[in-house]
Amino acid sequence: MEKVFFAIILLMFFLSACYNDNEEDVYEKFNTELPCDTIDVNYSENIKSIFEKECVSCHGASHPTCKLDNYINARNYALQVNTNLYTVVSDNDHKGRFLSPCELKQIKLWIQYGAQ
Repeated sequence: MEKVFFAIILLMFFLSACYNDNEEDVYEKFNTELPCDTIDVNYSENIKSIFEKECVSCHGASHPTCKLDNYINARNYALQVNTNLYTVVSDNDHKGRFLSPCELKQIKLWIQYGAQ
């Protein structure tokens, strides 16, 4: 009986040690060594893909106030005087969504330079 119990414990130990993720895969999004384009940030080349990947599932055409589903809607919202778009995303935990430092920097620059 002792041998069976020991075998079960040993088996459980080995099975729990088979975790397959590695640090590069898990933290790739937050790798600050990747090049970050902050020279010519614009909607079509930088912001659109961020919004489509992280925001549009909730902030699409049917959202009552913050629509980020296309350039016109996103620009109009970003340029509103009382908008909190950058403040919300810079907290970096809006509804379980996390943006990389580069994505945050690009959104901030895009807004600062007139959301072009």
